[in-house]
Amino acid sequence: FFFQAEDGIRDFCLSRGLGDVYKRQEYMGVGKVFVVLLFGVLLAGLDVAMAKRKKKAAEYKFDKRPKSVSPQLYCNACQAIIRELLKALRHRKSESDVANAMDRLCQTYKFNVYEYPPPDIKAGCDAFMSVWEEEVEKAVINREDNESLEQKVCNEITRACTDVDMSKAKAGSPTVTIDGKNYPVGPDGKVSAQRDDL
Repeated sequence: FFFQAEDGIRDFCLSRGLGDVYKRQEYMGVGKVFVVLLFGVLLAGLDVAMAKRKKKAAEYKFDKRPKSVSPQLYCNACQAIIRELLKALRHRKSESDVANAMDRLCQTYKFNVYEYPPPDIKAGCDAFMSVWEEEVEKAVINREDNESLEQKVCNEITRACTDVDMSKAKAGSPTVTIDGKNYPVGPDGKVSAQRDDL
């Protein structure tokens, strides 16, 4: 003898009336609610764990500056990278143009007019780009304008210059080595050397 309830649930045992069917539905409803709640709690816990992991990964990335590279040099390397990229690109934004500009970016000869000597800036550039190359490339391709790019990359995305006191940067003017002799580079980017010295 089968009894079919209004909502399609079959009662395989003999029923003493509709009360048994509806009681079992009530228990099944509580069970379903419990499973849904448990699933929701697990998802929320997983979401919190993933957020913590992402935050930790981001913090880890910000701590990737090598100990041998001072915060001032790291910041100045970031600034030099953006300035040299913009000098090469001007207003071009295509992926191929940016990739070409970034190719062999960390070359000593490109860094003659920065707070640190070119070999130091090259070391800072290598350290910076080993961690942030993808983010820099995306920022350069998607930039709205050239003027705010340095601020965005060096302070917001990488935080390379955040809370860095650039007054502690290595003193001294940049130099260029010509035939084994160091010559100072002026603020205009020109080498100050006498004709007979060369």
